[in-house]
Amino acid sequence: KYIRSYSYKAESFSELGLYQKAIDTCVASFEFEEPNCNIFYDIGEYHEKLDRLDKALSFYYKALRKDDQFSDAWYSIALILDSKGKSLEALYHIKKAIEKEEKNLDYLYCYAMIHEKVGFIKEAMIGYKKMVEIDHNELESWLNYSNLLLKEESIDEAVDSLYQALEFN
Repeated sequence: KYIRSYSYKAESFSELGLYQKAIDTCVASFEFEEPNCNIFYDIGEYHEKLDRLDKALSFYYKALRKDDQFSDAWYSIALILDSKGKSLEALYHIKKAIEKEEKNLDYLYCYAMIHEKVGFIKEAMIGYKKMVEIDHNELESWLNYSNLLLKEESIDEAVDSLYQALEFN
């Protein structure tokens, strides 16, 4: 009850770009109620917007300690770790997010992008392929998938993939 009120107030501060005030508001709610995974996640987001990535990670992990099924926290951790050059560690976290929400296109894109970045082309292709299976209109995924097929010298498959993309778009 209290956390929800404080959460709304914090969200208002966030919309105004007042992220530190949003954080302070969330923390003030701890006096009345034990924080839940959502409030920890929100604090993590506010820290991330202030470019305090280590603090953001800390709060995303706190959110996961409250609810290890919280897929957005797994995803946010993966993005930060990848941005810090810890792509292999990020892969673990994005896979955990996908375990929770296997049809989330943002998660699948992150999965494919990180795999491609570290040179795991086959795994990246799996990610892009799943994306186009879920949403045939996802043109960028078709193009990324086709480009990887070309890198793997699967020219016929790449051309077929582009034709399929044209059919759906």
